[in-house]
Amino acid sequence: MPNYRNILVASYYFPPFAGISGMRATKFCKYLPKNGWRPTVLTVDPRYYRGKALSELPQEVERMEVRRIRFLKFPGSTLFVKLLYPLYVCYQAYRERRRFDVVYLCGSPFHPFVSTAFITRVLGIPSVLDFRDFWSLYDGYDSHVSSPRARSLSFRVERLIKQSIEWVGIRYATKVVFASRVLKEDYAATFPAYQHKFQTINNGYDPEDFAEVEPRKVTALPKTIVLAGKFLEYTPVAATLFLTVLREFPEACFLYVGAEHQEVAELAAQLNMSSQVTSLGFMHYNRVLDLIAGADYGLVTNGVIYGMGTKIFDYLALGKPSLCLVPKDSIIAHEFGSNPRVTICETPHTEERIRVSLRRLFDSKASAADAVVDGYSRADLTRKLAQVLQSAFADTDTETGQCLSR
Repeated sequence: MPNYRNILVASYYFPPFAGISGMRATKFCKYLPKNGWRPTVLTVDPRYYRGKALSELPQEVERMEVRRIRFLKFPGSTLFVKLLYPLYVCYQAYRERRRFDVVYLCGSPFHPFVSTAFITRVLGIPSVLDFRDFWSLYDGYDSHVSSPRARSLSFRVERLIKQSIEWVGIRYATKVVFASRVLKEDYAATFPAYQHKFQTINNGYDPEDFAEVEPRKVTALPKTIVLAGKFLEYTPVAATLFLTVLREFPEACFLYVGAEHQEVAELAAQLNMSSQVTSLGFMHYNRVLDLIAGADYGLVTNGVIYGMGTKIFDYLALGKPSLCLVPKDSIIAHEFGSNPRVTICETPHTEERIRVSLRRLFDSKASAADAVVDGYSRADLTRKLAQVLQSAFADTDTETGQCLSR
């Protein structure tokens, strides 16, 4: 019998949640037992996801120990439970304080990070925070910190509250993980006293998800560009320009899959592009992979320089040439800009830039799984997390929550 250590995983978003927010914690929980850690997941009843839940659980989740806050039927219950979620995490940590060796908290939401003050400072349990995304450091996408909202009093008060919560969480956390190097550097500049705790563990892909992929085509046109995820929210200007330019390529169509399917369909109708656009809603991740496999090209959008997401890995793992609409100096351009199957189109986005990028994309050739994704497998990334967890367990000052090696 393996000698496991026990880890309490706090992830508000978790399958059957249909968005990407729960993917990171889910994949870590899948592979942690192979690295000597037995996870217990704390999350919520799927009805709190307000319709953004799939009808079935992935098989990998069915085998996990998952505890959910029961559903409360009263107006405002979703907000109520989300606000009180940190107390639930603290209660579970206290109740089984002799069992859990580490508590891992994955954002978003990020306000539960304040729990480290109780979990590590009071209970003496090592804690690890995972910034899957930013929270306080940016005003919207493309880092528009100079926008009118960023100069408003309400925004400054909101940012102060967020940074105060982050300061408490980071102050008492044993280790802090970030999903990209740029994100870690930005937080290190904001909280320099605690940067010795910071580690980078990127997002990635799970090769096992591709074992039973069956390509599915949804159009007879010879060139299909697929985007699964956010589009208008990340890059509203580029989205309109992209569809406008795509009209010049009647042999090509755009396939969108995600929460914005109605908005994308409406935009296509406004631009008289409905015949070249297919827009589908949330569906199981495996079905999304089937659609990606059946497409010819991938489209990546991101609104912040440090954002890498996960779709670039899915596209390259399935051998799809990809167009990336990203901010200038983005981490995606840094990591994948030299790949011949990746076309980078940076801000400011214009029709001409997108036109040139589409021509370059269509000149790219599909291939087998791209070797560039080899270092980003979820199994490898979880091994890195296991090392961070072991370091947190072995290197904690339970009086302060700081590393003993400081």
